[in-house]
Amino acid sequence: TMRVFGLWLGPLIAGAILPWILLRARPKMLHELVTTERNTLVVIGLGLIGLFQFAAIHAEPRLIAPFGLMLALGVIHWCFAAASPETRLTRLLPLRVGLAWLGVVAVIGFGVFRMNEALQSAQRLQGVTTQLDEVRRRMAIMTDGPVPIGVVGPAAPIMASAFWANTHIVMQVAPAYAALIATLPRAAQDSMILSLFRGKVPMVWRTSADGGMQMLAIPPN
Repeated sequence: TMRVFGLWLGPLIAGAILPWILLRARPKMLHELVTTERNTLVVIGLGLIGLFQFAAIHAEPRLIAPFGLMLALGVIHWCFAAASPETRLTRLLPLRVGLAWLGVVAVIGFGVFRMNEALQSAQRLQGVTTQLDEVRRRMAIMTDGPVPIGVVGPAAPIMASAFWANTHIVMQVAPAYAALIATLPRAAQDSMILSLFRGKVPMVWRTSADGGMQMLAIPPN
């Protein structure tokens, strides 16, 4: 929830929603929302419900964007439902200028952060792609079809990598038990993994929640 509202929707809230609420605030504004502006309340409510449902299950920017837009449009429409006198907005000119700059700073700050994150991701993905190309080449030597592998740790973050490498996950040690294995000395970890997977799969991927992966070949004997 903090990531949804603080990171992904932060610039929208700070740069668009809050400034208009502050500029167009008026007496009985909340009362209007539950009386004459009930349709607007429904739009805002549906936007919030959509955001919270994805925050509780699986949140991604592309999934929450439509609901964030519903929330923003609903709030802005609510702010303009009863037009404030122009003289009031003129008196609030310093506040308007300050809020405008706040929006600019929020957008620029978010953009720089995302661009830096994108560059780092591009470098990381380039290394992962090179590694997977090598794995795929080795897999092709073993068989023409998908190669069965085992996973120690979470499987969801490496599903795309498994598909790209032409592998098929047939066994998994759940993350909770993988964490217990990780508490053992390294030699004991390798020995346990070998005993679990020998004779069943030719390779094991040890994974982490952030998509990290370490490959371990399993000898047949």
